[in-house]
Amino acid sequence: METLKELIHHFKLITPDDFDQRELDEQFIYAVEQMKKMHYIPVDSNTGLVRIYIVVQLFNKHVVHIYNSQAYTQYIDYFLSSERSPYPDTFIEKTASLDEKEDNADRRVQRWHELATGGMQVHLVPGTHQTLVEEPHVLGLAKALQQCINRN
Repeated sequence: METLKELIHHFKLITPDDFDQRELDEQFIYAVEQMKKMHYIPVDSNTGLVRIYIVVQLFNKHVVHIYNSQAYTQYIDYFLSSERSPYPDTFIEKTASLDEKEDNADRRVQRWHELATGGMQVHLVPGTHQTLVEEPHVLGLAKALQQCINRN
């Protein structure tokens, strides 16, 4: 219930007067449909998959807060997508500007550099985090992976 309220507040969804009297599942379906209309999520998104995605995102958020990162002594090949997704990485990041997301990516790469005591190379690959494994972007990823394999 709290997650649904957070979702509605975060996306600034307008709810009908009888919204609170509706069943929880009906409220969730309404919220998903509104997010589709506002293009916060793809219009062909399945409500069940959106529900699973939100649960996974909440779990990931929890894990990030309890995980204690440690130095990694082996060499790291870091694959960074060249494009930002038109959809937020999580429903919590919806309002981040493009500059903030780029700063976020820079901070993540910098944090990996700090942990990679065995060295690290960043490979910029085409696509977004979601599309880099899809045609045509996967060809760029394959090329970068091949270079890593050839190097070793």
